[in-house]
Amino acid sequence: MKNKIVKFFKTNLREYFTLETLKNNFSPGALKKRFSLKKLIISLLIPAFLAGMYALSPIGFGAALDTKSVNCQAFLYHKKPYPHPPVKDDYVLFRFKEGDLSPEYYDVFKDMRLIKKVGCAPGSFLECQFNTCRCDGMTIVNSIAEKFSSQVWTYSGVIPPGQIFLIGDHDSSYDGRYWGLVPEANLVGVVNKCLMKRKPE
Repeated sequence: MKNKIVKFFKTNLREYFTLETLKNNFSPGALKKRFSLKKLIISLLIPAFLAGMYALSPIGFGAALDTKSVNCQAFLYHKKPYPHPPVKDDYVLFRFKEGDLSPEYYDVFKDMRLIKKVGCAPGSFLECQFNTCRCDGMTIVNSIAEKFSSQVWTYSGVIPPGQIFLIGDHDSSYDGRYWGLVPEANLVGVVNKCLMKRKPE
């Protein structure tokens, strides 16, 4: 059996590496035909074209697979300018800017694009006292995460224009309960379609 296998490979390799076969497959003409400049240019232009179309498109794609703070894991979002201002319960993408957080937390989040839910929009009355936050009298958050308890933010008043209060879907989410209002200028997108939701644990 072993001799038959060896004979089979010797015969096939000998046929493959004949002068004629090498000439047909690896001659300058054959290589030029296989890897023509035209094909090379096309292969480079297509990805560049698609990337350019995505950059110019008003719609972007995002994912939040590594966080439990929101239930929406994969989504499509509107880039600026938005078709409408974000309203309560919209998911939004945003970035922190220097001065929004204490230095120790800013160093952690400064390079991240985060997703949270609008808990209370500009013009609404927001009240946050210890473990409870209400927007226009309706409770939106009723607990705090013990690890962030020393940072609890308190507030009572109308949210001014250009500011927004963001929360997560999970009780242990690090969100507006601890850092306060976020400038709308920090937003980079408003989610318009949730493609995949987190399965209940």
